[in-house]
Amino acid sequence: MLFKTLRRANGSTNPQKENVAGPGKPLQLPPAGSRLEVVLQTLPGHEKDAEAFVIVAVGQDEEIDFSSRFSVRNPLPLSAFFERYAEIAPYANEIILPYVVDGNE
Repeated sequence: MLFKTLRRANGSTNPQKENVAGPGKPLQLPPAGSRLEVVLQTLPGHEKDAEAFVIVAVGQDEEIDFSSRFSVRNPLPLSAFFERYAEIAPYANEIILPYVVDGNE
């Protein structure tokens, strides 16, 4: 999957920091009015790829900075990702949404 992120006017590259869900306010990705574009595509030479979104939420009172732990500029091996995630998992709620990208569609 390819994420294209455009820098916001305030210099932030993390448009999700202000994307807060709550009672009567569902989470939307990308948020309404965002310049973030999500493009799903197969890897070169693949007809289909299985992928997943890992959606993580923490309370607003938690001092957890996802962008300092998980940067799109520094990909992590899966084991390293979960090693880092294990540090904040007790404070988070998560759901994994698997899907398939079919290059023939």
